[in-house]
Amino acid sequence: MKAFNHSLEKNVLFTHCRASTELGSCLLEKNELSRALHYLQHAKDVFDSGNFLRHYTVHLFYHLSDAMPCSLEEEKQKGNASDKDNMREIKKIIFRSLWVSKRWRTHLPGALRSAAHFYEIQQKFAKAEKLYLESVKTAQKIKRRYEEALSLVKLSSMLLRIEKEKKH
Repeated sequence: MKAFNHSLEKNVLFTHCRASTELGSCLLEKNELSRALHYLQHAKDVFDSGNFLRHYTVHLFYHLSDAMPCSLEEEKQKGNASDKDNMREIKKIIFRSLWVSKRWRTHLPGALRSAAHFYEIQQKFAKAEKLYLESVKTAQKIKRRYEEALSLVKLSSMLLRIEKEKKH
């Protein structure tokens, strides 16, 4: 938080973009979706206004594309979501995430996982499973164990939920 405030105060946009992204990512891990989305949207706005070292900032897009569907699910439960426009915006961010991550393979597993989550929400389970598996394979190839584990957890969670729904 100190880096976020200091970079904002001193108008150091690269550091501010990174700090916003990291804060959003941490809040996403803590399942504080609305706060995470706030910081990640802010980071995207800062990212779009500057020309930063892409390798250090592109992970913003897969975190954002992960937070947006989670936030949409939360809004649906409250009865506040307007699906069509939100899904179009999420899809745009996901495709941007996949596009920018192809040049920096370290971020590709997260982008693939976010895309898989998007298709999971849309109940396109075959496509989601394919993307989760591709995320796992990509993470294994570049030895990103944490990313591999996250993808496996998400995949297994989806498969368990599908199996549970079949039984009911």
